[in-house]
Amino acid sequence: MKSIAFIGHVTKDKIGETYVPGGGVYYGSAAACAVLSPETVCTYTKCDAESRSMYTTLLNSEFFETSTTTTFENVYPYPENPDIRVSCILDTAAAWTMEDVNTIAEEKPSLSAIVLSPLFNGELPVDVLGHIRATFPQSVIGLDIQGYTRQRQPDNTINPELPTDLSFLESIDVLKVDNAEVALLTGMSLETDLIERITLFHKRYPHLVILCTCKDGVYTSIDEGETVAFEEWPQMPKDPHSRTGRGDTCMATFIASYVDTERDVTTSHKQCAILTSQKMQYKGPYRYE
Repeated sequence: MKSIAFIGHVTKDKIGETYVPGGGVYYGSAAACAVLSPETVCTYTKCDAESRSMYTTLLNSEFFETSTTTTFENVYPYPENPDIRVSCILDTAAAWTMEDVNTIAEEKPSLSAIVLSPLFNGELPVDVLGHIRATFPQSVIGLDIQGYTRQRQPDNTINPELPTDLSFLESIDVLKVDNAEVALLTGMSLETDLIERITLFHKRYPHLVILCTCKDGVYTSIDEGETVAFEEWPQMPKDPHSRTGRGDTCMATFIASYVDTERDVTTSHKQCAILTSQKMQYKGPYRYE
């Protein structure tokens, strides 16, 4: 039976004067259950004890100790373009450690796939990522690049910055990026052709399967960028807040399908577009029941 683990921080997302649960593992683990049996999906995350009641829907979850919970405030200044989002960090939880990875390996020594959802640089140190690869050499490992390109600024906003060293990409199999991140990674303008940017980046890292989300749909690149398939979202988001979790849902459903179909990229690509589009019709994670 295929199994998948989500590793990353949950968040408390401030919207107006209220706080709602969020984070890649929150959205991703629910979406994976649309593909795999819920009992095969597990989540490892960090938040303070007081906040744990916000995440009762997390499946087979284990909370690692930390005194604080990562807290964000997301603002969409241009409702007509939900790809433009301004994030501000209000609080942060402790980073992942090698000891945390060892604990996970003791509980789950064999996993079909691992989805890593760091929210900004520093949450998942590069040496810890390498330890995950060494500990789970047979697992398909997926990563959201934002965990290394999003840099916390002195005023607590997050700005995208190109990492000085991208060698950590050798430790993963599937990379999730978005339109702006591909521009950052290639040094090319957002005005240039997106497929051209994806292809250029992929030739530098030929071992990867690359998922790229944008406001219109999802691209999947294989064969060193020689094959870049596009699948339009069947339905567009209802509003900017229903778009939250789009990338997490896309990566989770692609990787779940990828291991479930014995790495059939075409089927996984189409399925992740359909399920992600369905999720964008409402706020919150995918409703798999």
